[in-house]
Amino acid sequence: MRAIRKTNVEYEALLETLLTQETSFFRYPGVYEAFEKRLLPELHVKKFWKNPRTLRVWSAGCSTGEEPYSIAITIADALSFADSWKLEILATDVSRNALKQAERGIYKGRSVGSVSETQLAAHFNKVKEGYQVKPRLQKMITFAQMNLASAVYVGRMDLIFCMNVLIYFTEDAKERIYQGIHRSLLPGGVLFVGGTERISNHRAIGFELIRPFFYRKPG
Repeated sequence: MRAIRKTNVEYEALLETLLTQETSFFRYPGVYEAFEKRLLPELHVKKFWKNPRTLRVWSAGCSTGEEPYSIAITIADALSFADSWKLEILATDVSRNALKQAERGIYKGRSVGSVSETQLAAHFNKVKEGYQVKPRLQKMITFAQMNLASAVYVGRMDLIFCMNVLIYFTEDAKERIYQGIHRSLLPGGVLFVGGTERISNHRAIGFELIRPFFYRKPG
């Protein structure tokens, strides 16, 4: 057991060294524009009369938290009657250190360069170290450690963001992960990938290509 623990510790240390954690809010503007202007209005119409009115989102590979908080800000600003929804954002990453920073929710410099003054005032408190995400947004998000190569079932999601994460995986591993993501999406659910990423065999997996950076599960 001691050898296994040592191996796990060394493996996590290697991952921390290899994985690039630098990111920023609203890193891919085209993704968030589609999310705000196309998908949230669509979900509003689809779910408005449901009780409870639930929206479940998974940020797979959330790094230091900018992505799930960007998702939360977009929902809070753009979704009609956001307070009347049951909003659940699951944010997962393999890095413990990144998740600790994400849970603190404190950012500065280039990280918040794309956050507008209006958004800073509405969703952040000014603190000594920079800007801290307000509790209202933090309560929307559950952070958890997860390696996508051995991911557990997370329930059915309306939207999954997996952007610029699978560049670290082999083609076979990517296919297995995309298959798992497909199973986790509700019918009609959408997967967002990074702006330059492509799912080469998306039809075989069961995705429809909507735009270069997002795919839909038919339903």
